[in-house]
Amino acid sequence: MIFALAFAVRLIILLQLADNYPGFDEPMVDSEWHLSWARGIAAGDWLGTTVFFRAPLYPYFLAGIITVFGDSMWAIRIIQALLGSLSAVLVYLLGRRVFNQKIGTASGVIWALWATSIYYESEFLIHSLLIPLDLWALYRLAGAVKSKHLSPRTSLWTGLIIGFSAIARPNILIFVAAFVVWVFWRFPVPRPQRKLLWLPLAAMLVGVSMPIAVVAVRNVVVAGDFVLIGNQGGINLYLGNNRQADGLTMIMPDIHPDRMGDWSTFTRITDSLACVQAGRQLKPSEISSFWTGKAIDSVLAHPGAELGLLGKKLFYFWHGFENGDQGDIYRHVEYSGLLQAGLWHHLIWFPFGLISAFGLWGMWRARHDHPPAGMLVVFVLSYMFSVIGFLVTARHRLPVVPVVIIFAVWGVAQLWQMRSRKTLLADKIGPVMAIVLLLVITNLSLFNVGLANEIQFEHQLGIVFDRKGDYHRAIAAYQRALALWPNHYPSRHNLAYDLYRLGDYQAAIENYTWALGARPGEAVAFNNLGLAYRESGDTVRAIGAFDLALRSNPRLTEAHLNKGDIYRNSGERDKAEQAYIEALTIDSTYGPAFNNLGLLYIDIGRRDRAEEIFLRGMQNAPDYPLCWLNLGALYLETDRPNFAIEALSRFLQLRPDRVEARVNLAMAYMRTGRASNARAQLEQVLAQDPHQPQARALLEQLINQGR
Repeated sequence: MIFALAFAVRLIILLQLADNYPGFDEPMVDSEWHLSWARGIAAGDWLGTTVFFRAPLYPYFLAGIITVFGDSMWAIRIIQALLGSLSAVLVYLLGRRVFNQKIGTASGVIWALWATSIYYESEFLIHSLLIPLDLWALYRLAGAVKSKHLSPRTSLWTGLIIGFSAIARPNILIFVAAFVVWVFWRFPVPRPQRKLLWLPLAAMLVGVSMPIAVVAVRNVVVAGDFVLIGNQGGINLYLGNNRQADGLTMIMPDIHPDRMGDWSTFTRITDSLACVQAGRQLKPSEISSFWTGKAIDSVLAHPGAELGLLGKKLFYFWHGFENGDQGDIYRHVEYSGLLQAGLWHHLIWFPFGLISAFGLWGMWRARHDHPPAGMLVVFVLSYMFSVIGFLVTARHRLPVVPVVIIFAVWGVAQLWQMRSRKTLLADKIGPVMAIVLLLVITNLSLFNVGLANEIQFEHQLGIVFDRKGDYHRAIAAYQRALALWPNHYPSRHNLAYDLYRLGDYQAAIENYTWALGARPGEAVAFNNLGLAYRESGDTVRAIGAFDLALRSNPRLTEAHLNKGDIYRNSGERDKAEQAYIEALTIDSTYGPAFNNLGLLYIDIGRRDRAEEIFLRGMQNAPDYPLCWLNLGALYLETDRPNFAIEALSRFLQLRPDRVEARVNLAMAYMRTGRASNARAQLEQVLAQDPHQPQARALLEQLINQGR
């Protein structure tokens, strides 16, 4: 029943999000990164070439789904919904094993409907795989504690499950250490017998180490660097513990927030920073150690501030607010009626603002009376410390929530039973007052609780519409973001670019100018401002903007290219040639510069030089199509149809929709007497565009010739 309820709710929510949320098929931030990584693995890059930055199990899990079912986001989401439904069953089983049937059933139903978990399961994030692994391990450990028997064989298999959890997210390893201590301290057997538990504990540690060892060996073999799982730990520790850290968001004092980009960009920048500051090239393990050292230095330099920050993180961890670091969760749930019913804020932060208070009280009451419950308390507290040492977000604390739910349900049941007991009124008032105090604390608005990510949400929505080619709706989204923060550079820059794409060059110029006011000296913004000036007909200001871009970043190849284009169109061919060559000096694989330089040589009648440049472009940038197209046209113009056929065929492999290339290919076939090939190309053109005049004329010519 619980599984069916959980899956039905998840399926309905997926359908609602698919119908209503524009970004449903456009993953962002970590979801996009995980999916991209998985697609690379599924395409054949199973080992990779560098040390894992992040624990790798989840991307390999996604890659397995893609390999079996194809690149279907729906297939992934359905499987994740099944895993989420399985988690609800595991919560029921764990609650029943630790307490009783009723506690298990109520806990399982609550988790089946838990909006935050369902939301994250609809994304491409670790939790749909991580949480069932954790719950499965806890269920097995609770059985061992309840039976007062910890066998080596059971412990080995439980350790293996924990090991797989660790290579999905390593936080669980802190619980392993805490559990070993707890076994010798509180395991429900006489104290002398606890000394005999070293063998099953050793077996569990062997199980834990097996998946980790596979990852560590892979890192050594592939990258020649000893990293147990991933080298993300150091930078994550610094993000959560530096002089500007707030405990809720990724703050990197060394990088402007708008320049952090996606994870690939971010890691590239932070790796470079570490090497520059260290004064030498660092291995991935050394980079992680470098940022760990900076975090420790920050803590030691400001111990009072760090203690205060730790207190804030502790408050955030138990507060009802769901801090969505991937976007504003409270805005996302607006696109699903069921999700919105399960996550809201009106006086209380529902539902964790309630569950947290009752769960804390339940943990306190059950910690000694029920040995399996004591083990779960150790899990919650150890996992909590693994989170508050970094950043407190809804998804990072989510693995403890099912356990907190079990304690909350048990706590409510205890209060209900207390109501009918014949005890002194004072004995009843104490627990009630404690619950009320906890409810106030877990719903109190302090520090940055309730910090809205609406700007990020609207900005991401704009990116979604950009990807779909819906520039008008993208502009509206960026304008909503800018209404909240007028100097938000990414939204201002993207707004300007969309206005440029729609031909409103004056508005684009105004917004690029504003963006440069928010971030002076930004080379890309200067370059794009130059493009807007160029399209508006002001080539003098365009050249000035490109020069400012190059003053900020002399290696910006696009600015050199754009200057060259202006000079070429205005007849200043020597300057154009110099600009294109400078671009290629910076980047010898920059296809557009090869292409435009070749066109320049055609303009001045140097066709042999143009051919040489196109060929170099094809060699250095084989996936840039225009060199193939223009070389084919050059061969056709100089009456070398066989060479033209080769170049144009290659172009059409990259860009099969380009009509003019197919027409030229047909002409080349006609010149070599291959009428049937020419006719096939022309018919394909006319199937795409029945009114294409050149194709119609050539096909009519073939028909008249009886070919």
